[in-house]
Parts: sequence; C-alpha cells; structure tokens
Amino acid sequence: MLRLTGGPSDRRAILADFGLCKLWKKSMGSGEELEMRSLTGLTGSLRYMAPEVALSQPYNHKAEVFSFTSLLYHMLSRRKPFEFMTPSVFLREACRGGNRPPLGKAWPAQLRGLVAAERPEFEAVVRALEAMPREERLRPRTPS
Repeated sequence: MLRLTGGPSDRRAILADFGLCKLWKKSMGSGEELEMRSLTGLTGSLRYMAPEVALSQPYNHKAEVFSFTSLLYHMLSRRKPFEFMTPSVFLREACRGGNRPPLGKAWPAQLRGLVAAERPEFEAVVRALEAMPREERLRPRTPS
C-alpha cells in the first residue's frame, strides 16, 4: 500500500506491506533513532528485505531504506532484485556476503548513488530525489 500525506510543502509517501508495518516514535538527538530493535524477522518479501531483517537480527529504521532502494532498483531495472538467487543463496550471498545486484549504466548518477549508498537517512534520499531535474526523474529507461 502506498499512501501520500501532507500538503505541497510537506509531502510524504508511506509504503506499507499489507498491514505488517509498525510505527515507532523517533526522538531526534537522543540516539534513539539509531537504536536497534528486535522486531519481526523474515516477514515480507525476501528479496526486498534488509539483510538484518532476513537474518532475524535486531534492526532500526535504516532497514526500510534498504527496502526502498530495492524497490527503486526494481523500478529502474524492471527486474526484481536478486531475481537470480534462490532463498538460500540470497541469505548466503546477499545477506551474509554483502553481494548486491549490478547497477544500470544508463541510470541517472543520482539514482545510481542512492541504490549504491550505505543506507543514508530518508531525509537524504528525499533531498537527492527532489534535487534531480524533473526530466531525469520522468524519462523512461531501457533495461540494462
């Protein structure tokens, strides 16, 4: 489910996976925003899951950044992330081994940077997307 909230100056997209989401209050500056929590593991679509979630380890909000960039990869490449991996290979190679799918050469540099980044905060993701020229965001891409 994708829900857009806020007005023109404060737009937010909320992406939820069939009611499995859980909100937690984030107190900025308290260090709590980086706190790891023992939540659900192996819940959702495996190939979009952050390694720590797939391995049932404690995680924080940055696991959602991994999932978002996996979805971004799918939209840009028109291929599911890790589509060539079985679940056991995904757990071994992607989750434990750190392997990631190849990035398309034709993708805009800003989007390549987001997909390849070491999990920036969502504020940085939003700033990078908003900074892209509109024509770069909307131009159709051929799979690479």
